Amino acid sequence: MRKGGLLVLFFFFLFFVQMTGTIVFCQVSFSVAPLIQEITTPPGVTRNFRLTVITALSERAEMHFLVYPADFRLSKDGNIEFFEPGSIKRSAAPWIKINPAEFTMQPNEKKDIKVELTIPQNVSGGYYAVILVHLLPEVPPEMKIGTVRTWRMASIVELTVTGWQTPRAKISISDLKVEPSPENEGLTFTTTIENKGNIHVRGEGSLAITTREGRRLAELPLKAGRGTVFPES
Repeated sequence: MRKGGLLVLFFFFLFFVQMTGTIVFCQVSFSVAPLIQEITTPPGVTRNFRLTVITALSERAEMHFLVYPADFRLSKDGNIEFFEPGSIKRSAAPWIKINPAEFTMQPNEKKDIKVELTIPQNVSGGYYAVILVHLLPEVPPEMKIGTVRTWRMASIVELTVTGWQTPRAKISISDLKVEPSPENEGLTFTTTIENKGNIHVRGEGSLAITTREGRRLAELPLKAGRGTVFPES
């Protein structure tokens, strides 16, 4: 079983991300909403929802987008990797259809994207995917060789299927470490949280510091973003 730390469910945007969900670069700006789509449903049904893309300031007269589902995995230190649909065990990406999947927008426009999610009959528990909104680069016609940057934003789908098996998290905590902080004279507390269940959970708690006699000296909240710990991580 692969272990992971307390996975912080912020989103990995490929350059500079504001916490409002807007990506800004080279005088181009667009945002995606919602950043998280939480769905609870029985198996064997189809659910529909919308994803909205909003463009703002831009030096480009037109912006061309591709939208597609993908799998993702968060590492112990919070880095995110994207994979082809169906690459991970609890992938919901193969169940997703997007319309339109390709379109062009001008600055200061809003575009609604229809997302259709069809859940199979024989599944239960938590399933996950990202919907990536990919702004294609503008390549000058005279460019023969060079580096081209592309930009993506991710909207995460967290699906809970109430099927034949009750969604249940199984959490264990281990490997508590106390180390000097490299940034200041304080201490850094880290621990490993393992989820052996079939549904994601929000990791949140507190750290109590006591003497050998059991007298409590301090209690510190432990929070890290949304603190989502996914199944089998």
